[in-house]
Amino acid sequence: MSNPLGPPDPPDSLKEWRKTLDDSTTFRITARRSLLDENFIGNVFGSDELYWTERMEPYDLSIMLDNSVTLGLYAEANSMDRKVITAGEACQQIGLARLVTDKTTFAYLTDVFIENRYRGLGLGRWLMTAVQETVDAMPHLRQMMLLTSGGTDKSVEGTIGTKIRFYEETLGLSVFVGSRGFVSMSGRGNTARKKREHPDKR
Repeated sequence: MSNPLGPPDPPDSLKEWRKTLDDSTTFRITARRSLLDENFIGNVFGSDELYWTERMEPYDLSIMLDNSVTLGLYAEANSMDRKVITAGEACQQIGLARLVTDKTTFAYLTDVFIENRYRGLGLGRWLMTAVQETVDAMPHLRQMMLLTSGGTDKSVEGTIGTKIRFYEETLGLSVFVGSRGFVSMSGRGNTARKKREHPDKR
């Protein structure tokens, strides 16, 4: 099984996901650090859509990305309105999902974003599939967590209810605490699952 996290070098060892839609639009997901468009990410952080973030100095943004596993979502050159060359490759970043993780036992999912014009194409669920495969590659994972906004009433029809159901369905996470308008969600990792499946192995 290939490890989606991979070592820092060479980048070719990192797992990538590709998806082509019926209209021949092609997208790619990869955790390659060299492909991340820091200008794109900086603009996203400074936007109102990611209300929990703020624009960062380029140096601070680079440090953050160096110490995270960030899955970048890209439109490939033949799919784009304009051609953008990133790290010698013809692709344009249109989304991301960032994991704050030790790459072994714990992962915290944050900063999930897709450009508005690419929403409604199933790319969000596909991005979460890549996130799930990434954390599944951590054999000693104990816990995966995220923090989202809104109440814990899953019957609410609207953005908050949809977010909670989205992460329940795509990542198998469940709400475990909510206060002051925020909801924490978590799921047990490979370590707990292996102990349930093989209780005699310690």
